[in-house]
Amino acid sequence: MQTPTQTPTADADSDSDSDTDAHCTDIDLVWTAEVHDASGHAGTSFTAADELSVVGVATNPCANAIDFTTSTGCMVAHGTFTAVHGATGTVFAPDCTMVITTWTVAAGHSISEANSIGSGWAADDYTATVFFNWGGETAHTTVTVTH
Repeated sequence: MQTPTQTPTADADSDSDSDTDAHCTDIDLVWTAEVHDASGHAGTSFTAADELSVVGVATNPCANAIDFTTSTGCMVAHGTFTAVHGATGTVFAPDCTMVITTWTVAAGHSISEANSIGSGWAADDYTATVFFNWGGETAHTTVTVTH
């Protein structure tokens, strides 16, 4: 995980000291990819019968809420789910509204967006890659599908 960049701001808290309080910005968000089953559980090993979703996650490691803005109503622009050893895979692109959207990630929390890719994947290792609608950020993870 990256170390948050902190920009000092004026002392606006209610204590009696004169310190400056750290304030993180959108560049401090941590972008990750996960694969979930139909129950919403993240994992690294699934069966061919499992209904899968590729999930893009933005995590705020800081003590203040962070806003970021995307050019559409989706946090995830598109993604791929590709077999490492075979020729199986898919590309997904969510159906997004064309409206500028501001997202807020609470301090110490995450927000996510899932895209269903279905079931019936051949036994293999797969790389799930998520391309986010903010700052050219991408993330990937590898999972195994068994029969």
